[in-house]
Amino acid sequence: MKRRDFIKGVGIAAPGLAIPLVAGAGRYFPRIEGEAWQTGCDTISEIRSDVATDREANFLNWKKKPTLDGTCSAGGENLCIPVNAQTFLDMLNQFATATQSDSTDFLYNGLRMYFAAGDQNNGNPAGLPSEQVGKLTVIFVPTVANSASATKGGGQDDPYQYWWLFNGTPYNFPQMSSAPTDNDTAYRWISNYRTNKANATNGLTAYGRAPGHSGKPQFQETNSLWYNRTSIFGGPVGDQADCGIMGYIQTRIASITSMTISFGAYGHKEIPPFTQYYYQLLAQFDIKTADETLYFGSSTGAKFFEKKHMKPLTDGTTDTGLPCPPADPCNGSL
Repeated sequence: MKRRDFIKGVGIAAPGLAIPLVAGAGRYFPRIEGEAWQTGCDTISEIRSDVATDREANFLNWKKKPTLDGTCSAGGENLCIPVNAQTFLDMLNQFATATQSDSTDFLYNGLRMYFAAGDQNNGNPAGLPSEQVGKLTVIFVPTVANSASATKGGGQDDPYQYWWLFNGTPYNFPQMSSAPTDNDTAYRWISNYRTNKANATNGLTAYGRAPGHSGKPQFQETNSLWYNRTSIFGGPVGDQADCGIMGYIQTRIASITSMTISFGAYGHKEIPPFTQYYYQLLAQFDIKTADETLYFGSSTGAKFFEKKHMKPLTDGTTDTGLPCPPADPCNGSL
């Protein structure tokens, strides 16, 4: 199914949505067979469990309790968002296999995740759970490479593909305008987070520090995260393979018992380059099986530096806070 061009000179083709013959994610995303992922292959996106749990504890103690619990209309901020692993995999498969209309080249160079907060205004997806109104959440959108991407990272948001996932249901927002306003639901949700949570009088930016820490001068809270194609979809890295987050899910889908998008914050136990992001908001993917819990997001430890193809601050696995990596400029984001 071809769609109108949204970047000059780039023709876009994306897989059509499946006819709703059965319930579940197959109603929204086509079932696409991915590559034969190597069961044992590694990914830069994996986080050590001790660092991942520390980050989640930081969010609870530094952000949720002192600040965000007072900003929710339904009482009590989200610690995490429940997501069906197969639904998430179907979305990633759709993005990973989309090609440009005039070639077989992949269309998307990565995935952006915005921090957001839902509301009850016009244009919301049908079935929005009322208990999620006003609470911290995330919106996904795939990105297309633009002229600045080669040196700065990031990419241009696809205005047709803003998605909110909750439990087993994917919600697709209407096409984003070329000059977004509050009439664009996804943009409004993103603005809700920035206005009511990040930049409110007593919001995260004003708080701007963890207990016992003076915070950074001109502190700016995180608005979005961007993951490059390899870290999220997987792909070849020299003579090796990086599974990406999608590959890990794909090889374990039969044994996954639950998946959440969990909120966290960088702490004082981080290694460079993450030490400079002390206190800043992040989100990571927690995937549970009967035998283990795996964490994915911003990489940590020696694994980060062993991947010579990855560069800190421009590889999509780190975040500079405002509005997304890299901070100057953040190409293609809202």
